[in-house]
Amino acid sequence: MLPRFLNSSYDKILHAQPSLNEEDRLLIFGNVDQQHFSSLDKELQAKVMRLTRQGAIQLEYQATDQKHIKTEKWYRVDHEVLGQLVIPNRAKKSKSYGKFYRIRLEYTF
Repeated sequence: MLPRFLNSSYDKILHAQPSLNEEDRLLIFGNVDQQHFSSLDKELQAKVMRLTRQGAIQLEYQATDQKHIKTEKWYRVDHEVLGQLVIPNRAKKSKSYGKFYRIRLEYTF
């Protein structure tokens, strides 16, 4: 478990505290409640670190696992085709057997 965290990257999520003045709040956060540290430019990052030491901003750390994914597969369900499919009797029969055995087990206890 530890080696996986060593290969992770970390980001800081910033939360404004009530002691933060409105000018800095609008400059750093805008209209949102939280902000990612990595999305700020260097000057704002330095200012945020000073405000964090003063207690005006609270930090929360978020770890992101760096998996090297070469391909990703995406599946999409075509509901029209799925609705028109005919379910074979064999599948219906096995499904009904599963329900029967489940009901039978409930009544045997």
